[in-house]
Amino acid sequence: MQIEALCSRVVPDKTYVVMVKKEFMMKIFDAAKVSLLAVALFSLAGCFKGETEAKPAASGEVSAAQAVKVINILDKALYDDAHIEGSINIPYETLEKESAGWNKAEPIVVYCANYKCTASSVTARMLTNAGFTNVRAYEGGMAEWYQLSKNDPAYKVAGPAKEDYLAMSVTKPAHEPEGIKVISAEELKVALTAPTTASAS
Repeated sequence: MQIEALCSRVVPDKTYVVMVKKEFMMKIFDAAKVSLLAVALFSLAGCFKGETEAKPAASGEVSAAQAVKVINILDKALYDDAHIEGSINIPYETLEKESAGWNKAEPIVVYCANYKCTASSVTARMLTNAGFTNVRAYEGGMAEWYQLSKNDPAYKVAGPAKEDYLAMSVTKPAHEPEGIKVISAEELKVALTAPTTASAS
């Protein structure tokens, strides 16, 4: 199955569509094949027995003792209009190159517009296939975060927030995307407001 478009939404007088080139997607699928082969080889060799490394959290959650890198993968104009306070903007098309030198264990959350936008799940999968071990997709996206900010000031929004899509009510799908970890708005809020160092007991 070829992915033609990651995210689309209608805005008055224009249509915003992020298109993915076939050759770029082929790189992602090739990386997925290599990753699956590597996991199979490690599993057969018993490399996961007796793990001695400390893990960030038992099931891969973003823990309160870690700083989290939150990435808005929409274009700059949409990021400038509204983004989660403290997040950075790296459009999907450039993220693979930008992330090449990052720490693979660093907690990362990616988000796009809303539940209709599949760019966050595709990006989370791409980063996971590239070897990142603590990647989450915030599927509710900027629209859900903005709507929550109206009743809870802990959901901090930066920018004038004038785009119409921010007010759209989009129902959460019944099933989460397969093969990736997701984070809820509440979990992300906690991760962003928690101290970045563990406190002494």
